[in-house]
Amino acid sequence: MSDKYLPIKIFEKRKDYNDRSTEGGGDSREPGFVLHGEALRNHARVLSGNVYDVRSQMRMKMKKPRTLPLIMATSINDSAIAKSHRGRVVNILDSDGNDNVIGVYGDRQLLSVLASEAVLDNLEAVFQDEDEAILTSSLTGMEMFYPVMDEYEVGHIEYRVRLIDYNDFDRNFLARGLFEKYCKENGIQIQKKSRFTADMYIYRVAVDSATEYSLLGEFEGLYSVELTSPLDVLVDSLSENEDVPVKKKILHAS
Repeated sequence: MSDKYLPIKIFEKRKDYNDRSTEGGGDSREPGFVLHGEALRNHARVLSGNVYDVRSQMRMKMKKPRTLPLIMATSINDSAIAKSHRGRVVNILDSDGNDNVIGVYGDRQLLSVLASEAVLDNLEAVFQDEDEAILTSSLTGMEMFYPVMDEYEVGHIEYRVRLIDYNDFDRNFLARGLFEKYCKENGIQIQKKSRFTADMYIYRVAVDSATEYSLLGEFEGLYSVELTSPLDVLVDSLSENEDVPVKKKILHAS
């Protein structure tokens, strides 16, 4: 299975100690990835542009009624995510007083709930403060999270759907109920629901047209949509005269 469809991994928040430092010691040296001067200011301007884009998209999306929160994807410098500096990133993403970070997407993106513009305001303040060089340098970009969807294929009916794992039982339960209702209202048939984690499920749905597929992609809690992979299975059968065994090919969608 492609890495892009791997589940969201839970991101462990920073502990009260640096478990990557030598016990009993300390290291006051500044990390090598930290920017300064004009390089820092240029990087901060790029990040501020990212925040502006996320804010604009957020305001546009919030014009429509929605029940589930928006999700932001924050990319982290490879060096920063491997060190205790990642805790600073979690803290700023949680700076509205909520536990917003819900997991890791891909190699180095944190997914976080974006319930209000407060976190975006706090990020802007960080980028304008050169004393926050470590945190600013730890980030490489922010963007609104959009579901990963395979391209629609004419004639291909079955697709595998995963919803966002909000790392919250009640919110996940709500998302499932909303999705099942949404499918029923839009004529999208749910063929199978399988348990994925303790409170998350994978759906296999039947989509009859590009229009239905487009509607599927508009569900607010969608994480990914993947074409199912048909498996060719040869089974013994009998010919019409029931004397000569033949092989029939049956397509099973995984």
